[in-house]
Amino acid sequence: MLNRNYFIVSDVDNYSTLYELLKTRYKKPQLFFDKESLIKSIEFLSQSQSYLDNNMFVIFTESKFESSISKYLKENLDDLNYVLVSYGQKRTVEANSCTNVSDFIDLGDIPKKEALIFNRLESEIIRKTRMIAFKLQIREFYEIGKLLSSERDIFMLFDMIVSTSLSITSSDAVTLYLVANKDTEEWSSIENNEYSNKVMKFVISKNLSVKTDFHSFSLPITKESITGYTAINGKSLRIDDAYNISPEMNYSHDKSFDKLAGYKTISMLSVPMKDRNNNVAGVIQLINKKKDLSYVDYKDKNWISKIVPFDYFDELTMNSIAGQAAVALENNLLYKGINHLLQSYVEQNEKLTSLSRKILKAHEEERKRIAREIHDGPVQSTASLVLRVELCKKKLQEGSLDTFSEELDKLGDYVRTTSQEIRTIIYDLKPSYLDHGLFSAVQNHIKVCTESNSLDIELQTSGNDSNLEYYIVSTLFRVVQEALTNINKHANASKVIISINISQDIIQLSIEDNGKGFDINSFEQTLQIGVSRNFGMEGMKERVSLINGIIDINSILYKGTSIKVEVPLR
Repeated sequence: MLNRNYFIVSDVDNYSTLYELLKTRYKKPQLFFDKESLIKSIEFLSQSQSYLDNNMFVIFTESKFESSISKYLKENLDDLNYVLVSYGQKRTVEANSCTNVSDFIDLGDIPKKEALIFNRLESEIIRKTRMIAFKLQIREFYEIGKLLSSERDIFMLFDMIVSTSLSITSSDAVTLYLVANKDTEEWSSIENNEYSNKVMKFVISKNLSVKTDFHSFSLPITKESITGYTAINGKSLRIDDAYNISPEMNYSHDKSFDKLAGYKTISMLSVPMKDRNNNVAGVIQLINKKKDLSYVDYKDKNWISKIVPFDYFDELTMNSIAGQAAVALENNLLYKGINHLLQSYVEQNEKLTSLSRKILKAHEEERKRIAREIHDGPVQSTASLVLRVELCKKKLQEGSLDTFSEELDKLGDYVRTTSQEIRTIIYDLKPSYLDHGLFSAVQNHIKVCTESNSLDIELQTSGNDSNLEYYIVSTLFRVVQEALTNINKHANASKVIISINISQDIIQLSIEDNGKGFDINSFEQTLQIGVSRNFGMEGMKERVSLINGIIDINSILYKGTSIKVEVPLR
């Protein structure tokens, strides 16, 4: 969890409003009355890399200092280590001259736009925090890689990997099992799904909340246990609630340790250790992902509020670590080289870096979309309002009261329309319906769409949407939202059918319209050369790829368009 350091730079007494808001919302900011003092403080604090890894500077500078402070930060700090915000009654520099300034706060706007201003700020801080987390994870992978290349003590190696797994995933406990031969108890692996003469041998366990004192023991490899199921299938297993596993599953949670230690297992992530030949050498099992790194007192009645499910990024990270651990075991046992391990390690890091770029790109494209919606909607409407007000003034001055009354009525209509456009944009940013599930969110969005146009939209659903991860719900909802926007603007359709089918392993979404369609070949060509009008379709593809899904878009001129999405749930 990054610590935030809030700084305000001002040489006049115009910071009090901002100062009080920051003190209320976050913590007391540090004041500097000249830029030199700020720079000295940053230089002192940033001498330690470990400090930069765990802290972020959030700097509010009076507009007159914006240019010089922006230049200093750009030349001396990584962009991820700070968020720079300019403020004042009027901005004194051009926005494009200080590209690392996240926002400008007009002090006169704070009473009316306080929530919007600080929501933008928080979004930027969260974005950079996530990027720093990825950066630190990649650095940790490098440290693991260096250890793997030199460490010959296999148990010290696995102790390090277990500790790293706890830290990276914010888990409360972790256990490591290795596959062994049933008769000789020598380390082995599951090859070609043959495990009849193999057992799972307990190696090491760590629990941050409960004292454990396990001796070495062995378990049979069966599909009835979570560990055995993971090893046999060779796939990671995420469980949100170990005490509420569906009866349809082959496996169940062994509650004996919980009863013995006064513990309770909720969320679990069980990851196979697969070597270079895809043989399973063991299983790393993580328990109870925490919201933060604090201690969990299981006697506290509110302890469960500190536990959250493991997510896709935890699974991706742990699969990387588990793979490296399996290869390290093979290298130590067979004294083979580590070239293949390093290659695998590099590929995993490249995947994480690629994923980081996709997330950053998604954020930037979302900003562009919001800006476009505001420009095409409220900005245009506001310009019309100004003209209408001027016309009303003119008619009033001329004494044309009847005409003035008519224009005033039209002005009221424009105000209501503008208000509706603004409410629609706010709804698009964070639809409250998402909290009630995917089906409800889509149904309510259809209702909003049909209020403003004559489209006939039919929704067909099957399955249970109550257990879907929020990020999956949000992504699929945005796909539906973007598709309906495109249909309304471009398709000239009268009928749309949306189908959502949720099974145990996959979600299938399809959107079909009877509009005028488009030339799909021409569309693909314009994507390749980066034509901006295809932003909506490209944005959908990016969103779906981020949740490991696939999307297929087909269209026939004058016959309509279909969009089909599939997202795996395992």
